[in-house]
Amino acid sequence: KMIAFSAFSPILDKTFYLSGTDAQKAAYVDFYTRMLTLAGESDERALADTALAYEAEKVIAAASYDMQEYGDVDKINNIYTFDALQALFPNADLKKVAGSYGVDGADGVDRILVVDPGALEAAAKFFDDAYLDTLKVEAKLGLLMTLGATLDPAFTEVSFDFTKAYYGIEGRQSPEQIAALYVQSLFDDYLGRAYAEAYFTPEAKAD
Repeated sequence: KMIAFSAFSPILDKTFYLSGTDAQKAAYVDFYTRMLTLAGESDERALADTALAYEAEKVIAAASYDMQEYGDVDKINNIYTFDALQALFPNADLKKVAGSYGVDGADGVDRILVVDPGALEAAAKFFDDAYLDTLKVEAKLGLLMTLGATLDPAFTEVSFDFTKAYYGIEGRQSPEQIAALYVQSLFDDYLGRAYAEAYFTPEAKAD
């Protein structure tokens, strides 16, 4: 048995953090600060938290693969054991974390796939009391980007505005389209099982 593992990571590609333009950085700052203020932070606190996130993501981006390397199967198939990962995260009980997801490392699951070892090792250094504020910010931003739109449509507008400012892509999705995307992303396992149950042959299910 094998599972995949990763820590928090930059939201943009490596080139942004190393050589992004002023306009791109302004779009990034606007995106994060607006997300955080929608979550209740003051403007001043949101700017400070955005700065923490940027500095952490910049460190991880610098240690990450270049974009084309993610297409190299020899580089992205890196197998770790729980013990090897635990050594990278000495302040976290990874087996307890895995257990919360129903994964028991002692029950035959001791092969963990890591796509980008450099990024993982860079992120691991932030799992320390000295970077607790950074971890809290990254956790909050991750939650808001994943679920914010289910709480308030304003989060969706912030995302649309960022896409327009950063990528030059303009457009809006309907509430129905957004709902469908969230169902697919949040319930992908359940949808996959339902599809298999409905359409797979008994032979395919056995495999």
